[in-house]
Amino acid sequence: MFPFSRTGLLLALSVISVAAAAAEPTTPADLGRKQQLTQENSDIAHYCTEMEDVLFVGDGNRIETHGPCNSITINGSKNTVNVQSLAAKIAVTGDDNKVTWPATDGPAPVTKVSGKRNVVDRLKTQ
Repeated sequence: MFPFSRTGLLLALSVISVAAAAAEPTTPADLGRKQQLTQENSDIAHYCTEMEDVLFVGDGNRIETHGPCNSITINGSKNTVNVQSLAAKIAVTGDDNKVTWPATDGPAPVTKVSGKRNVVDRLKTQ
């Protein structure tokens, strides 16, 4: 017999199941999930899953988003946000935020802006 305790065996099995779950592809249950990131004065790169709604909370962040975000919400002030892939909705609450999205032929996202001196705009083509 192997010298395993019951607790050790259960721990080993849980590690294996967590590793297996991490390797699984995105499922329909993952679509449309909500994610909140709270940071201050940080560089943030976020990769959305398909149809993800992401909320960034904090001040002075430099944020870059990638992937198929459904909506991007910024709550805070003095954030700079570079949206790499077009989102359906962008909302900003706070002051002195700058949000840009890529120059594409597609429709602009629906935007909602509350606060002072916020800029939410498409990047200009060169």
